[in-house]
Amino acid sequence: MSYNADKPITSEKEDVLGRKDFSKRLGRLIYNYQEEDGLVLGLYGEWGSGKTSVINMAEEEINRLIILDVIHKHAEGKISLTDSDTNSPLLMRFSPWNYSDKDNLISLFFLSLKNKIARKDDKEFKSKVGKALDDYVEAFDALSLVPIVGHNIASLLKSLIKAFYKKKGDLDEVKKYLEKVLKKAKKKIVIVIDDIDRLTNTQIRDIFQLVKSVGDFPYVIYVLAMDREIVARALTEVHQTDGSRYLEKIIQMPVELPKLSKTELEKILREKINKIKDKFPGKVAEDYWYEEKVFENCVYPYITTLRDVNRLINIFQFRYEMLYEETSFEDMLGITTLEVFEPKLYRWIYDNKEAVCGGMNDLLSDDDTNPDYRQFYSDEFITKI
Repeated sequence: MSYNADKPITSEKEDVLGRKDFSKRLGRLIYNYQEEDGLVLGLYGEWGSGKTSVINMAEEEINRLIILDVIHKHAEGKISLTDSDTNSPLLMRFSPWNYSDKDNLISLFFLSLKNKIARKDDKEFKSKVGKALDDYVEAFDALSLVPIVGHNIASLLKSLIKAFYKKKGDLDEVKKYLEKVLKKAKKKIVIVIDDIDRLTNTQIRDIFQLVKSVGDFPYVIYVLAMDREIVARALTEVHQTDGSRYLEKIIQMPVELPKLSKTELEKILREKINKIKDKFPGKVAEDYWYEEKVFENCVYPYITTLRDVNRLINIFQFRYEMLYEETSFEDMLGITTLEVFEPKLYRWIYDNKEAVCGGMNDLLSDDDTNPDYRQFYSDEFITKI
């Protein structure tokens, strides 16, 4: 039995949703951006819509363009193939929800960036930018310590911080120096922050504080992937303001993930369903008219993302392999759809099997005074589901 792991694809070769061209255009847009001012690009899409897969394919395109540029410069005699291209962008992924320490995301971000720069082959960039970044992070961390410690310790820390500032300047001065170094280096840094909508409200606030002020540097491109509605609601709650307007002020280039075609999703679902049927040759008694009705009225309305398809297929094939000799293929598909997408309704049906399906007494009854069960069940669903 083969299950569908809910994982993003890593290459355009795995693309089954027709997102390859969109992703390549996104990669070229990022790679070709040459302005000194930083850029904040927002990639918007609902949960399960494939944002991470698109980012992976865009990064694949960026890496392809880097290689082509190296080959082109080698052909012009500007560099040898053994040299690293010092003008190629530095790509960094930051997934804050992967870290165990959720209380200081900004410090975790800078630690990740420092480590990424430290692994670069470009020694001059690593030396100058890395040192300036170290000073900035040291000043920022020192400043952030004061409000959260006890009074006596805070007094001591203030003295130490004052000595630090006397030696290296205040936070604004240190940041200005870092900006100067980045401008001189002219090296693009692309920072992808994915799954922002999985964070808590305060963590979402911290991410946007980072992008808006703390980490606003020249030649730095942020790619922020998120569900717009979830993040806007979170920002509304923590800032007591219109979260959508707040997003508009920070995101300079909003990019909406193309909506998946329902037809394409339904086709993918059908193909996966047919593969399950093929495991039981001659043992699935099909009623094609009934099957179409189940798909049209029960299954398709719930299928909006590839994640929906995979969730349904995984549970359906697990159930059907055990029960295919005892149940209708179409009925099992319909009831499994309810189990996955309407668990409360599924539980109600399970607890009221006799009432829903009826029994011999119902079939043999000639009593015309039976209540309107359709209305009764409708009222039950409204009040209990």
